[in-house]
Amino acid sequence: MRKGNLATSAVKHEQADPKQTRLEQILSFASRGWKLFPIKERDKVPLIDGWPEKATTNVAQLTEWFNKYPNCNWALALGKDSGVFAIDADSKEAEADLHKMGKMPRTFTDKTGRGKHFLFQYPADFIIKNSTGKLAPHLDVKAERGYILVPPSIHPSGAAYEVIDDCDPAPVPQWLLKRLMALQSRNMKRNAEPRTTLGTNSIPKGTRNTTFAKMAGALHRKGLSPDEIEAVLLKRNEVHCIPPMEPEEVRRIVVSITSYDNDDASREDRIILGEAPYAALVPNAEAILKGEELERIYQTLMSHRLVRVIQQKRDPNPDASVKRDPDSSVMAEVDVAYLQLALGRSGRVFKSNSAKQLVPADAPRKLAEMVLSSVRTSPEMTSWFGLKKICQTPVLLASGEIVTQAGYDAGAQIWIDPRGIDFVDPASRNPKLSAVECAKLIETYIHPFASEYSFLRERDCYHWYQTGAFSVVLSAMMSIDDRHNLPVVPMHCVSAPTQACGKTRLVQAICVAVTGTQPTIVTYDGAEEFAKHIPVLLGKADNAICVDNVIMPVNNAKLAALLTQEYAFNYRPLGASADVTIENVSVLFATGVNLQLSGDMPTRCLLARIEPETERPEQKQFKFDQVERARELFPHAVMAIKAVLRAHQLNGFPGAQLLRNPSRFPLWDHRVRAAIVWAGYADPIITQELIRSDDPLRTENLRVLWILREKFRDAPFLTRDVSTLTLESLDVLKQITGHRDGETLNERKVGKYFANHLFERWFEGIRLLKTGKNQGGKVEWRIEAKLDAASFGIEKEEPL
Repeated sequence: MRKGNLATSAVKHEQADPKQTRLEQILSFASRGWKLFPIKERDKVPLIDGWPEKATTNVAQLTEWFNKYPNCNWALALGKDSGVFAIDADSKEAEADLHKMGKMPRTFTDKTGRGKHFLFQYPADFIIKNSTGKLAPHLDVKAERGYILVPPSIHPSGAAYEVIDDCDPAPVPQWLLKRLMALQSRNMKRNAEPRTTLGTNSIPKGTRNTTFAKMAGALHRKGLSPDEIEAVLLKRNEVHCIPPMEPEEVRRIVVSITSYDNDDASREDRIILGEAPYAALVPNAEAILKGEELERIYQTLMSHRLVRVIQQKRDPNPDASVKRDPDSSVMAEVDVAYLQLALGRSGRVFKSNSAKQLVPADAPRKLAEMVLSSVRTSPEMTSWFGLKKICQTPVLLASGEIVTQAGYDAGAQIWIDPRGIDFVDPASRNPKLSAVECAKLIETYIHPFASEYSFLRERDCYHWYQTGAFSVVLSAMMSIDDRHNLPVVPMHCVSAPTQACGKTRLVQAICVAVTGTQPTIVTYDGAEEFAKHIPVLLGKADNAICVDNVIMPVNNAKLAALLTQEYAFNYRPLGASADVTIENVSVLFATGVNLQLSGDMPTRCLLARIEPETERPEQKQFKFDQVERARELFPHAVMAIKAVLRAHQLNGFPGAQLLRNPSRFPLWDHRVRAAIVWAGYADPIITQELIRSDDPLRTENLRVLWILREKFRDAPFLTRDVSTLTLESLDVLKQITGHRDGETLNERKVGKYFANHLFERWFEGIRLLKTGKNQGGKVEWRIEAKLDAASFGIEKEEPL
């Protein structure tokens, strides 16, 4: 609705239906691209659940809501999607404070119950967070996942919301943007500093003064006082410097740097082209970009890439081979062009003109290339902050503390992006919960979205939530949430005997309940094709990756290695001569009808098996949408998971004493698997028995061993002796060991199969061993069995 429309509407008001006039006003806001949703009458409480996702500009939906709630209030959902944010001056004094801060442009303004809303265009390269009273008393910022009431709403006091100035929202003035950036920067610094620890951020002797001077200059330009800067540097000195400097030396650095005016950048934090070779300017470029909060550039810990944090829907280079949730936060690799642009945006690159005056200049490509090269070739000489993972919820640290503050946490090296959601700790008063209290949290917040699934009962139990399959659901949620503390985790698989059992929906519900976003989806086209996908999948640091609808047995050496290499995966790109390392902080899922896992995969996986209760599962009607139910539970469900993990940790990991045997994932055993068992649920590791029983390769190996046992009993034999098997048994052995149809017995193939697949491996109480003797240079074998042959269906062998 542009200026003039409101006046026309007012002229018609006496003649037109008042309800129709209200609807026209709502639809006019929507026509500007502003997303709206209904609010309770004379209140500020949403009438719909999930309003951040459901707010819309759709005329049909808005009309439907209007007809359903004819007298309701209306809210404008703010943020990037609507393209606007608001400054809410809740009193005349707050409005006066706003005008004192800088010159206010003309912009869309409306009157509220006690003050005014000023709408501005949302800046393209900056995420504005909601804040209350931090700019000034009663002066609030409403932005991402925030909303304001708009006309024709009625304030709880009875005052009507009215448009005062119906012009288009103005671009945010620079003075206001700087204040918002400084406000967010201070919040991030206060959150990050107490948690910094030694590691990749340590500052060795010889670089301490230079590093501290750069840090002091950056903090000074952001508006921190000398006392605040001194406090930050003294803490950094204590934690990071090897050895620490004298406190008086730190104070001298602060005094020296803060004696300059904020607007006059020190020579270390600017680049003057032509003064020095590009290589000498690399540290200056790093210092500049590290101080620019808008850029958010970090260094990955193992692959030594420069990355930035963005939302998937704003990724300039999306991956065509995978499907990602557009609202998920991902790592985007920083290239030369982006570095040039970021340095140019900083306003700190200069060159001398003909009058020997410094004038702004674009960053040379060669300088940007050297910045990237320094990270790849000598990461120990760079000063970027390390980034391990992106979390969209609060983070449980290894210390047992839960970090809720948005932004970068230097101690954990994690970017926390809660998207404005208010996460409530259910055990803030008493975090050291008992096992019974933890089970109650799981029952309250996790059971509801999984209750419609008929999980296979791997053991005698009365209820679906006592199954190993449901424990796999809990393991998946805990593994995703605690992945930054776990170097490796098993793959979580969901299988069913037929289609339409809700396998993929279960994985989606798990991920939505614990992250608020859908998993990244990829297909499995065989070992070779999937291996090409792995670097692409891991490069964005997804929380969860689902290999969906697998239709072939999975025996993938690359995937097996991916699951057991700590925090990383090594691969060799096509045409390269050396391996490349990529970080792995994701939890992998796989779904499929009668999913089969072979080779080294069964011991690396857990399985949630769904057993449909009807012959036609596609006709089953779920009482609710599992994913939507998980979305409703999300903020509470993920905090319940954190509370259980924290309580188990604070109680000294008591569940570890309840585990009967270790898995291939010792720290996962200690932190996740033990917590599940401690809370009274089944051990998720029991589901590996079902995986092994469905492993076609294991079945083949077992068959070969019992064929050999039937023939040779305890007597030693050579590979060539297998030719004395019955014709039927020999055909089976040749087929399993890779012979072509009609091919004569190849002793070398058989010996290689024995060595690679059977030697010293137990299969249901039987294995193949070497006697230690050779006959004419040939290996001598023997079979060892714990059970009699009758257990494998062989009648003629006497019991051992």
